[in-house]
Amino acid sequence: MKISVIIPIYKVEPYLRQCLDSIIHQSYRNLEILLIDDGSPDGCGRICNEYATRDSRISVIHKQNQGLCAARNDGIQMATGDWIAFVDSDDWCELDYYQHFADALESQKVDIFFSRGYFREEPKKSTVVYNFSQPFWLGDRVWIKEHMHCIFPFAQFEGQTIRSSYGLPWDKLYRTSFLRKNGLFFDPTTRAYEDYQFNLKAFAIADAIGGCSCIGYHYRQVATSIGKGFSPGKPMANYDYITKVHQLIEEYLPTNPLLRQAVGRHTLDIIKNACQCYYFHPANKTSYGQIAKEISDMKQWDFFHRVIWSNENEGISIKQRIFKLSLRLPWLWPFKLLYWANQTLQK
Repeated sequence: MKISVIIPIYKVEPYLRQCLDSIIHQSYRNLEILLIDDGSPDGCGRICNEYATRDSRISVIHKQNQGLCAARNDGIQMATGDWIAFVDSDDWCELDYYQHFADALESQKVDIFFSRGYFREEPKKSTVVYNFSQPFWLGDRVWIKEHMHCIFPFAQFEGQTIRSSYGLPWDKLYRTSFLRKNGLFFDPTTRAYEDYQFNLKAFAIADAIGGCSCIGYHYRQVATSIGKGFSPGKPMANYDYITKVHQLIEEYLPTNPLLRQAVGRHTLDIIKNACQCYYFHPANKTSYGQIAKEISDMKQWDFFHRVIWSNENEGISIKQRIFKLSLRLPWLWPFKLLYWANQTLQK
């Protein structure tokens, strides 16, 4: 079988060679490697061209910057493989990563197939993010829908808490015909958490999914990663995203209580992300009074307001409960104090 590996590229020059080397030297050779240079202003475009001259499996597209979703969509439309894989251009893979997938998929008919977990690479440590106990094959749509809450972080699966989630695209293979038949593309109007939105819809309509026993993808988490930098538009981008999630739930999964609980927990996390990337970011020079007003307004947005004032705390951690209570207070300073205390403890 042929695997199309789609790699969107933007401002990752220090990491790009390691990423590309880990793909071109895979022990599984039947790969199509699609490099989407999303208008990167550094030397990434030159590196892409260099690698294309070295390996005939590589195709390069240079385009104006339109964002991660549009770049991935270009790759989906170009792909000629039986399966599609996504790789972030600052990450890398073990050299036998796709061989494990190929071996496991030899006689199986699934729409989505993923690995047993992945490595989260931080400056001083490497951890396995999740790890289910054994390979599995699920051709039961009812079972799949009952476990849709695993798309979001900190869900329970097989008796363990999944620290990240099954909602990320780069530890999976998607059958190309499945994506195209169902018109499954990333939403280019979404500017936050587009991975979860994509996989929520993909899993909701999949007839069969499966997983193999390999752990071979290294996700690099650095200070400049998307989702950590200063972003004045982050609060509204996060709210727009969670609104679309609720629309998808109403369309495909209106009677799944575990999923609604997971989305509630996730909403608290994306409010915290808005604080990290805008409200309390060191680069934000807005006055204290203006920030207080903006946060007060944000807390009134429909889906945010529902979660803040909901008395449903099933599955919510102690820290999240304290965070929710601080959001209910009319003053900013306790909320800010709790936020900074949590950030300090994490460091």
